[in-house]
Amino acid sequence: MTKGSLILLLGAVVQFAAQWPYTAAQNTTAVCSAGYDWMNNSLGQSPCLTAAWLLTPCDTAAGSTVPPLPKNGSYPTPRRDNSDLSATPCRCNSVIYSLLAACATCQGGGGQIPPWPRYITNCTDSTVEDYPINIPGGTAVPVWAFQDVSASNTWDLTTAQEVAAKGKSDKTADNYSPPGGKDGTQSRIIILAVGGIVGGLAGATVIAVSVYCCWRSKQKRKPRPLIDFGEGNKHVEEPVAHVVTPFSVGPRPQVSTEGLLQYTRCPRLNLALHNSDNPTQATRRALNTVTINPYA
Repeated sequence: MTKGSLILLLGAVVQFAAQWPYTAAQNTTAVCSAGYDWMNNSLGQSPCLTAAWLLTPCDTAAGSTVPPLPKNGSYPTPRRDNSDLSATPCRCNSVIYSLLAACATCQGGGGQIPPWPRYITNCTDSTVEDYPINIPGGTAVPVWAFQDVSASNTWDLTTAQEVAAKGKSDKTADNYSPPGGKDGTQSRIIILAVGGIVGGLAGATVIAVSVYCCWRSKQKRKPRPLIDFGEGNKHVEEPVAHVVTPFSVGPRPQVSTEGLLQYTRCPRLNLALHNSDNPTQATRRALNTVTINPYA
């Protein structure tokens, strides 16, 4: 991988991380029965798919998926944990509640949603008649989803049909502004968005550094090119053999009696030599009793 390719890859990763809060894979496998087309938005999306879109800014790909309901089933309430059903601002509002209720109704299996007071039990803040975040650009929210569910503690199908019959335009990213300063909800939404971006950038940095280290490692492992010095410079000197001669001790040096009095340090031998007319015989007799080191 060249350095230019590495820079392009890093730029793509950073751009993806910056858009991460709105690129989760919203999806639904729930299918509405015939006769509920009036619930669809101006883009032809069912209330199930529209609900999945509105979960996208706060949830993971799994959390922004709306599954089909079994017969007489019910969509769960938001939770206090950090699961895919966590009580985020995207879930704790009457707009997503109305869309999930409509999704449960249009499937025709007797599906339902818990009453509004029980639905928001785990929500720190809840929003009625408003969606507290900017609407994602890939969807549109029907006006009937903005009804006041706190009055009857549930979503009302008849009221929704009456509002839909008036033909009012859907709410989109272009014509809708989320409410601000309502119980601090907007500030928490900004913190969530910033946290998602920072987390995405951190992950992108780790990936980029890993790719760069891998590239550097491959560069270091490449063999360096050999330098051709020409035919005349290919002489290699023969190694010089170093021969080590073992240490050997020569013959014991002969000890001369001449001048022995001058060098000897043995008093006994000195006395024998002084008192004898034949120094050689005296030396021999002295050596019988004294060991002389000639190297001393």
